[in-house]
Amino acid sequence: MSSEVKVSVCVVTYNQEKYIAECLQSLVDQVTDFPFEIIVGEDCSTDRTREIVLEFQKKYQDIVKPLLHTENVGANQNYLMTHAKACGKYIAHMDGDDYALPGKLQAQVDFLDENPECNMVFHRMNFIDGEEYVLSAEISNRILAYKFYRSDIIEFVAIGANSSKMYRKELREIKLPDFNLVDYTVNVVQVDSGYAAYCSDKALGVYRRGIGISGSLAVNNAVFNSLNYFIKIYPECKLQINTSAWAWFLSNIKNNKRTKWLFLKIIFQTGVILGLYRYIASRGFRKELSGL
Repeated sequence: MSSEVKVSVCVVTYNQEKYIAECLQSLVDQVTDFPFEIIVGEDCSTDRTREIVLEFQKKYQDIVKPLLHTENVGANQNYLMTHAKACGKYIAHMDGDDYALPGKLQAQVDFLDENPECNMVFHRMNFIDGEEYVLSAEISNRILAYKFYRSDIIEFVAIGANSSKMYRKELREIKLPDFNLVDYTVNVVQVDSGYAAYCSDKALGVYRRGIGISGSLAVNNAVFNSLNYFIKIYPECKLQINTSAWAWFLSNIKNNKRTKWLFLKIIFQTGVILGLYRYIASRGFRKELSGL
């Protein structure tokens, strides 16, 4: 094994004392044929999260490298600052309330090594819903073989769980927009001229449902800002932006979110009624992706 770090796993955490130990243990236990580091962005938690992170640092000094903020910087800045510390050729992301399954890092690295045009790679995630451990849906051959280019990510939005993402280090240098980011925004920008893909038919991580901010008004506002941004810098993706806006508008209608009018504005801005038909036609594919 070379002493040079090949993978940096970036863990972001705040007030997750119930979960962070399981998250970190699942990462230090990964068996690989390359060295890796775990950078933990700890955002001034008010519970025992920081204490637990420091315990792991003491036990695994060569692997666990805490980034201990002196004041609470918020989820957006914690993400950016943690990823900025990564030294590896490849960078993986992990939320502190999720955890890895055996073989995760090796499978993703092998895939990126073997597919030089692939810029980011995802995998299936099992999930915990309350107290219940649930197996994710089997991945279909069409998704396993699919190459998600920028236009696809704009259109389909949630192509993979954030804690299943690994990407090439050079993509970190791509300038991101100056507003609160969600993983959707980052994926669209960072995929660059390459593509994203799934590395395996196996589930290689576990996601906890109902813990984060998915579906909140803050997320809806961030997605609206993202779509406005995409209109300006990716005009060639107008149809895909319109399709995405239809998806968000209809979801907001279903869940009675006041942000629905923001997405209706995007629909009128992009002015492509064909996007509604594309959304309807792709619902089966979207449902498959949502189960992974």
